Amino acid sequence: MYLKKLSQYSFIMVLSCFNSVFASSCGDLEAIQTFKAQQNYRNALQVMGNCLKKATTPISSKDMRLFDDLTQLVLSRESATPLEEVSRNFQSVLKNHPLLTELVPHFKFKGYFQVPNEPEAQKSETPLFSDVFHDEETYYFYYDVGRLFANARGIALTEQALMWKNLLGNEYRIAFDEVQTLTLLYDHGFSLNRDLSTTGWKLQINDDPNHEIRLSRVPDEAIAIFVRTLNYFINSQKTTPDEKLVNFKIPARERAILAGWITLCSETYINQNKPLRELPLLDKCFSDLGNDFKLSQTDHELLKKLTAQIFSPDDVPFEQSYNNFRVVLSTHFFKDFPFKFKSYNFDAKTEDKLFKDIRLPTENYYFYFDMGQISSVSRGLALTEQAILWKNLMGHSIKWNNLTGSAHRLAFAQISQVALQYETSLSALHDWKLKLNEDYEIVLSDLSVENVERFAQAFVYFINIASNANLTLQVPNETRAVLEKAFSER
Repeated sequence: MYLKKLSQYSFIMVLSCFNSVFASSCGDLEAIQTFKAQQNYRNALQVMGNCLKKATTPISSKDMRLFDDLTQLVLSRESATPLEEVSRNFQSVLKNHPLLTELVPHFKFKGYFQVPNEPEAQKSETPLFSDVFHDEETYYFYYDVGRLFANARGIALTEQALMWKNLLGNEYRIAFDEVQTLTLLYDHGFSLNRDLSTTGWKLQINDDPNHEIRLSRVPDEAIAIFVRTLNYFINSQKTTPDEKLVNFKIPARERAILAGWITLCSETYINQNKPLRELPLLDKCFSDLGNDFKLSQTDHELLKKLTAQIFSPDDVPFEQSYNNFRVVLSTHFFKDFPFKFKSYNFDAKTEDKLFKDIRLPTENYYFYFDMGQISSVSRGLALTEQAILWKNLMGHSIKWNNLTGSAHRLAFAQISQVALQYETSLSALHDWKLKLNEDYEIVLSDLSVENVERFAQAFVYFINIASNANLTLQVPNETRAVLEKAFSER
């Protein structure tokens, strides 16, 4: 049962860190295959770990998967497993994991505390958690996280309880049978935490904010396996039935951090064949994560699909189609942009000032993107029911005909082609642009790979619904390559 539960949290998030064409091949060692055939998984893990630590090339995904498979087998819980065997399994994972190599000197196991002629050991056991340690207990593990003073704080396991002490605060103890949940959380900011530590990762016990263990120095890539190994030891020593085993939780935000600070919202996506209902649900996931996270390739593709479905030609009134346009441009990845929409946040004062020299008296504004960095309504892009009006920053490129920075108006009926273009040449002072009919350029200030294609799709969609056109956004191969490369590297 425990192995099945453990497998739900596969370590695939870590594997992307090791992909490389220059890959080690420790998994092909004959000794590993022999130990696996004998079901001696601990020895197989040790051979595998030694090989991976000595490798001079990045670890391959294949090898890391094998190491993770062996780890799960070693940490499989059997109710009849003796404590000493549990301890050996526990030590085997922590000592052999290639991502924990730098922390091994800070790990102390049972044997360390039992060496009679080791002065440091004799001295260390007495002060270690002296306020909560029971005399009849034996230390099986201690992780010393004190940077200046040894044995001043850290995490300890005996055969009965979990004990810990953070930088500030008291020593804590909780019996294994009282541990119901372990939740991996991250709250690192630009300032110190409440206990004056700078460690982002912490382990919350039983959903109690007063019972949190700071996990200093454990690498992001190894934090999950470190906690799962602790969880294995605790579960193995519980005297309660299997259904009372510790529930190890990694919330959605923390899973996204472990994946490399990228969104994982598609994991909870449910296809209802109703994109206008699905998009806000997906967008709430993005909003909950916040701006620290980049859009993953999988979520990017899902957003593209939903946007294409929402923008697909349909025989509906203009106002309903316009609402589709507004919904897409009101999502999380546009929330920091000062978009104005008709009947929502377009004020009369802005309308009066906006493109007053070229706007026709019969036109009504439906959308405005203010790109003025210093003064508002100084430049930007506006859409009416008849045309697009825009003004770039003076000198948006060093081509002679763009130096004036004058306002432009182009009726939808005159637009035959819209292309999204990425430029890095010396003559281009901005990266992303819309090109109309190969003759006009609109600079898309501040847009990025996260949102620029959806903005361009919305732009074309509005032209189509306002003028009964059937334009398709053109994305040249060079621009498509830039977009694909940005997401594939995440």
